[in-house]
Amino acid sequence: MKLQGTIIIPDAKLTQYLLIPRQEDDKSKFLAQAGFTQDNPELLKQAILALIQTHDATSDRQDKYGTYYRVEGDLIGSSRTLAVITVWIERAEDGNISVCNSKIKTMKDPSISLYSRISLNRDFPEYNLRRGDIATLIDTVPDPEGVETGYILEVFNALGESIDVVTVPQSAVVPLRSDEILSVRSLVQA
Repeated sequence: MKLQGTIIIPDAKLTQYLLIPRQEDDKSKFLAQAGFTQDNPELLKQAILALIQTHDATSDRQDKYGTYYRVEGDLIGSSRTLAVITVWIERAEDGNISVCNSKIKTMKDPSISLYSRISLNRDFPEYNLRRGDIATLIDTVPDPEGVETGYILEVFNALGESIDVVTVPQSAVVPLRSDEILSVRSLVQA
């Protein structure tokens, strides 16, 4: 189900929490990778609204304050796409739906496990890889800046021969789905 009704994303949530550098639980560096900064909080607000309009909400829990929902998906920025989980509350008091949090989607996602095949959700010209290319997740590495985990991928050609090992940000990887079909393209070095 999509979140419907009065949707509230307080400006202060963006400018005083998500987009401001913090000693602990800093989200600003992660969001800045996609072009979301203190200079353009409206872009982040629009991206969050687009996320909830295109992805289903899952009921998480309920208490006397309201019902909590999670919406997972891609937050589309000006420079890249980030995999995020947003947390919302439908307030018991007035029925309005307010954003509580936005967090980095982590490896805790059981849909992607080590040694599984994945698809890229964006191009990597430096590796001659394109959105939709398939690889195998072989390891993870922490980001020295603490922003986003790196995924080490082994890339194969159509005959199953290993041709490269690359590291990409976690948000660049999505699990393969049963409603997708594989295709072939020529690997031409640029």
